[in-house]
Amino acid sequence: NGSLIFHVNFTSKRSKHTATPQSSAKLQGILYRPRLGYAHPIRSLQSYEYLVFCCVIDADMFGIINLGKPAGPTSRDCVNHIQRIVRPVKVGHAGTLDPIASGVLLILVGQASRLTDYVHNLDKEYIGTFQLGVMSPSADTETEVTIVPDAPVPTLEDLVKNLSLFRGTISQTPPIYSALRIDGKRAYDLARAGETPVIPSRQVTISELEIVSYVYPRLVLRIACSTGTYIRSIGRDTVSYTHLT
Repeated sequence: NGSLIFHVNFTSKRSKHTATPQSSAKLQGILYRPRLGYAHPIRSLQSYEYLVFCCVIDADMFGIINLGKPAGPTSRDCVNHIQRIVRPVKVGHAGTLDPIASGVLLILVGQASRLTDYVHNLDKEYIGTFQLGVMSPSADTETEVTIVPDAPVPTLEDLVKNLSLFRGTISQTPPIYSALRIDGKRAYDLARAGETPVIPSRQVTISELEIVSYVYPRLVLRIACSTGTYIRSIGRDTVSYTHLT
């Protein structure tokens, strides 16, 4: 049927992270060939250092890949791997996950890339684990984490009450270590150069925000939110002296 088999090695140039059975990305999805009138499923087979999957490459390719991104590679690393395989077919992705984050990354292939803006604007849901009593410039473990002396220890009741203030449409300021552009430059590049970029606040919607578990200093939240929401900022703003782990 014209299928081709490719070997994909998910190695991040940034972290030198090589996929293992515990941390490999997983590929699932459908590639649709309009002219032939049938859908060809991508079937993935996980191996120690690479993934094997099948797809059909042609100009009419219409594909949505449900990629389980592991912690380590950037979202762009994952997209670039797919792009090299299906070139010259266009590839896009809906949303961006931080390098330390794992989860669903939707990759749109061929004619499906026209849906990128639509899919990107759909609501998202996350599970975030936060450590209380510490802080870092990036609000996660990507930069140095320091202990805050005499940090308050909130009770469960304190957290429940505080979280109620962050449901609905709120004003949120993204972290300075973010991919947002400030005067044409990435905010994280400015921050790494020792500058403190001023990032304007923006409106985001938090439709659901609940505590999954809490045993100090570890807090786990489930968050359903609009596109553009920074989970790190939720931890930073709702509970003082926290960072995302």
